[in-house]
Amino acid sequence: MNKALLSAVALCFTTLVIHAQMPDIQMVASSGNVIAQYGKFELTLTLAATYTNPYDYEQISVQGIFTGPDGQQQTVDGFYMQEFELNTENGALSPLASEGVFRIRFAPDQTGTWTYSVRLTDQMGSVNSETRAFSCVTGTNKGFVRSTPTNYLQFDNGEQYIPIGENIAWQNVNAFTDYQSWLSALSDNGGNFFRLWHAHWGLGIEWRSGWNSFDGLRRYQEINMAYQDWLFDFCAGRDIYVMLCLQHHGQVATQINPNWNDSPYNAANGGPCQNTWDFFTNEAAKAHTKNRLRYILARWGYARSIMAWELFNEVGWTDNYEQHRDEITDWHIEMSAYLKTIDPYQHLVTTSFAEAAQEPIVWSAPDIDLTQTHYYLNVANIEKALVGGITGYLQDYGKPTLTGEFGLGGSPVLAAADPDGIHIHNAMWATLFGGGLGTGMSWWWDSYIHPRNLYYHFDPMSVVTTVVPFKERDLRPTSSYVSGASGDLSISPSLGWGEIGTNTITI
Repeated sequence: MNKALLSAVALCFTTLVIHAQMPDIQMVASSGNVIAQYGKFELTLTLAATYTNPYDYEQISVQGIFTGPDGQQQTVDGFYMQEFELNTENGALSPLASEGVFRIRFAPDQTGTWTYSVRLTDQMGSVNSETRAFSCVTGTNKGFVRSTPTNYLQFDNGEQYIPIGENIAWQNVNAFTDYQSWLSALSDNGGNFFRLWHAHWGLGIEWRSGWNSFDGLRRYQEINMAYQDWLFDFCAGRDIYVMLCLQHHGQVATQINPNWNDSPYNAANGGPCQNTWDFFTNEAAKAHTKNRLRYILARWGYARSIMAWELFNEVGWTDNYEQHRDEITDWHIEMSAYLKTIDPYQHLVTTSFAEAAQEPIVWSAPDIDLTQTHYYLNVANIEKALVGGITGYLQDYGKPTLTGEFGLGGSPVLAAADPDGIHIHNAMWATLFGGGLGTGMSWWWDSYIHPRNLYYHFDPMSVVTTVVPFKERDLRPTSSYVSGASGDLSISPSLGWGEIGTNTITI
C-alpha cells in the first residue's frame, strides 16, 4: 500500500473515531413558549449518540437544565419513548413511527421567564445545547400535593387536599376504556383519589422478556407507559390524584401471591438474584431498580396528578420477611432517599406492610412522608379497627396516615354480603373523622363498587371536605366521656328487653 493511500485510510479512520466520540443535539422542539404554572412543558429532541439501550441511564443521559425567575436551577432527566396514537373509541394504540424519540418533561412552579438548555451525555462525552426561554403564566392549577405539620395534606397554593377514593389497581381489559369508565364514575360522584399498582398484568413497565411484550431489565414496556401518559394527564384534567405503587409483594415472593418465577430479577430468567430476598441487597438488583425509578421520575415526575410514590405494597408478604426485615428496612431507607434525591418536584413517598406492627424504623425514616394501614376483617364494625390503626399510627409516628386498603375479609364474596356498601359508608366517615388524611380506600373496585354503582357514597364525603377546615383548624381525634348527665330522651321497656323484628324505631 502506498503512503498516500495509507494516509487517506488513517485520516478516514480518525474522522470516524472523532465522530463516534462526539454526541450531538441536532434539534430541540418545544411544546410552546407560554406554559401555565404547574402545567406540562415538553421538549422533543433529535440527537446523535452512542448507545445500545436508550432506557439505560448508564449508557445515555439527556437532561434539561431549567433556571427559574428567581435564579434557582432545576435539573430534570429526559427519557426515551415510542410514540403512539390513541384511538379514543376503543382504546387501541397504534405506533406512529418505527423509531422512538427522546423527550424532556417539566412543570414550572414559578411565574415569569424561565431559561433552559439540554445536556446530552453518552459513553463518549457530553454536549450542551444553546439556551432558550419560555414564559410561565398564572393558571388554575393548584400545584403538587404536600404534607403539612397537621394530619392533612395541601396543594402548593395552600388549599387543603382531602383524598376521597378507592383502589383501582389495574385494568381488566383495556387500560383506556376501563380507567376512563371507572374514574369518570368516581369523579362524577366527588371522588378525587385512587391507588394504582405497577403490576405486570396491569400497567407495570418492567418484567420478564417474552411476557406480554415485556423485554427484561432496563427495557421498559412502551404500551403500558403510553396508557399512563394518557392516564396522568386525564387525571390532572379531572382533579384526580394517584398513589402510584411501584412494587408489589408478589414480584419477590414464592409463597404469597407468587410471581417470582417470572421475575426478570430471578437468576433463572437471567437476573442477578438467586433468591427472592437478594432483591433487597444485591447491588446489581438495586442498580436496576434505581434505573427504573429514574425513568419513572423522568417520564411522569412532572405530573401534579401523582400524589405519592409508594415503594412497595405489603412488603411483609415477601418471602421470609421476619428473617430479612433489617435488609428490607435498609432497602426502604435507601430507595426513599434516592427518590428524594432525583425528584425535582418532591412528591410524597410512602410504602405499605402486611401487618400493622410492621415496620417502625421505616415509618420513622425522614424520607417517608406518610404512613399506611391495610385491614381485611370479616366483622360487623370494621370501622372501629380502621380508626384504631389511624390513632395508633398518629401517636407512634406523628405523620399523616391513610387506610390504604380495607375490605370485609379477603374475598369479594364477603363484600357482596353488604350489597348497599354500608361498611364502605361507615369506614369512609370513620377514617376521615378519626384522623386519617383522607377516607379509607376500599379494595373491590371492579367486582363490587362499580357493578353495584356504589359511587354515591363518595359524594357526601366530597361535600363535607369543602365545608370542614381540617387542615386550617388542625383537627385531631380526641376522646369524649359522658357521665352523670340525663339524656334528652329515655326509653324504658315495660315487659323487659327482647329481640326486635325491625331495626327502625319511630319517635
